[in-house]
Amino acid sequence: MIDEFQRVEVLRGNQQADINAALHGLFNQCSHGLSLLLSFSFGVEENLRHFLNGELLSRVDPLRITIPVLTSPEAVEFLEDVIRQARSEATDPRVSIDLVPTIVSALAPRFRLTPRRLIKAAALVFELGAIELEDGAIETLSASYVQQMVAEGNFDRIDDKEDVT
Repeated sequence: MIDEFQRVEVLRGNQQADINAALHGLFNQCSHGLSLLLSFSFGVEENLRHFLNGELLSRVDPLRITIPVLTSPEAVEFLEDVIRQARSEATDPRVSIDLVPTIVSALAPRFRLTPRRLIKAAALVFELGAIELEDGAIETLSASYVQQMVAEGNFDRIDDKEDVT
């Protein structure tokens, strides 16, 4: 699997051609049981033609897996699921129930709600919050903590240029 394959766009044409030729050659040499998984973050399927040569395009399986932009309720459910799976058996009473909806509502007016962006926002809240909890500066990760982070400009770091279509 090659993640973020759209980054070949910044390479010179001959470098892009070399990468495509190498992938094509690899595919031909391992024609049984090899699948090339290329991940792209650009949102428009037609852009595949700009990143893959004709030989690779002719072998592209019509199966596409896309991750759509989430609605606010879907985003809350997604983040809650991710956090629930990451938590240990014991719940941390220092995380308020309104934390996730507040993260989502802080992002929604400014950005598309993509899984990557949601995880980055939650990671930032938990990373900075853990420091402040440990220092005793705050007692709980709550909606007001997220709102303070937004007011201080901390969420400005969450913009993910690769999520923009």
